[in-house]
Amino acid sequence: MADYEQANANYEKALLLDPRSVSVQLTLANIDLELGNFGQAFAQYQEALTASASPKDKLDVYNALEKYYVKQGQIKKSIEYMHLKMTEMEKFSRRCWCYFAE
Repeated sequence: MADYEQANANYEKALLLDPRSVSVQLTLANIDLELGNFGQAFAQYQEALTASASPKDKLDVYNALEKYYVKQGQIKKSIEYMHLKMTEMEKFSRRCWCYFAE
């Protein structure tokens, strides 16, 4: 438990340096999830989703929310995020193909 708490303190400092860092926000949310702080984890996932500027960021957040809801036992909600993730993956792959087709 102390390791998670130390990691949390370190990532909180990192977030002060870059408040819009989706990867730091996701890590903080995952730590909260492991500590059983589900409300804090969810709030951090929502912050990460708001900060998501790229398709990859959105994919990462949707993937994390999918796992969050599985851990909560809310399978229907998890499936919703799985569908969002798949939709975003489809958009992302189309952009990649367009880039290579040029």
